[in-house]
Amino acid sequence: GNFETLTIAEFCDALVEVPLRITSDEYDTAAKELFDRSMIPIQQILKDLSLGKGEIDEVVMVGGTTRMPQIRKLVQEELEVESLNTHIDPDLTVAYGAASVID
Repeated sequence: GNFETLTIAEFCDALVEVPLRITSDEYDTAAKELFDRSMIPIQQILKDLSLGKGEIDEVVMVGGTTRMPQIRKLVQEELEVESLNTHIDPDLTVAYGAASVID
């Protein structure tokens, strides 16, 4: 068939905004599978390192989806911790991580 080639800018200009109203509960239900899948890396790292949930002293959450209340709640429940550390500057975290690899 005939397909027109569009640049990204042309494609974005052609998009039509469609207002959508959903409740928080509807959003949580629709995204539940994605939220649940986001716990798999946590379960895997615990298994790979032979760590029990009780051996974790602190959970530091930085950037991206870690700002989402649903993700924070799931991580807290999954790791059975009282609180999450969400107050660290993401840039500092990257710097500390790089420094620890070099050290």
